[in-house]
Amino acid sequence: MIHRVEATPMKHARRLATALAVFAAATLAACSSPSSSITFQPPNTWHPSASILGLGQIWKSPDRQQVLLLMKLPVPMNVKDAIKTASVQDAKVEKQEQIKICGDQPAIYLMATGTSNFNGTKQPGQMDMIMSSTGGATYMALYARPEHQTADAEAESAIRSLCEKKS
Repeated sequence: MIHRVEATPMKHARRLATALAVFAAATLAACSSPSSSITFQPPNTWHPSASILGLGQIWKSPDRQQVLLLMKLPVPMNVKDAIKTASVQDAKVEKQEQIKICGDQPAIYLMATGTSNFNGTKQPGQMDMIMSSTGGATYMALYARPEHQTADAEAESAIRSLCEKKS
C-alpha cells in the first residue's frame, strides 16, 4: 500500500518563495545593462533595444541604418568570433591593431568591410570594433553602417568608451 503524503503549507510557501526568487533574479538580469559597470555612452538620439540578459544590447540610429552593439562577455573573444557575432558576410579585415583606450587600457581595434543587413536590406557596409577587458569581463563594442553613409562621430566615440566606472 502506498501512502500519499500531502505537502504542508510551509512546503508550499518555500516552493513559492523559491520560484519567485528565481523569477526575480531572471528579471533583474534581463533588465541590467551590459554597460552598467563601464562608461559606454551611445548617442542620445539612438534607439536602444532591451538588454539581452545583461550581456548585450543594440542601439539603432534615428534612420535605422546604423547600429551599435555592446557585448559583455565573461571570457575573452577572438577576432574571428567577433566578426561572426556581427553577422557580416564576406568580411574582409581592413585594419587590426593594438590600441590604448581610457588612458592606458589595452584594446584591439578592428575595421572590416563586408555585406550586412541594414534596416532589412543587404548592402555593403563598414564595421568598426573595439574589444577590451576591464573589471573581470571582456567587452566588445561594434559600430556598423552602410558603406555610403558618413560615420557618426558620437557612435565612433562610444565604441572607445569601454572604461571601467570609478566608484
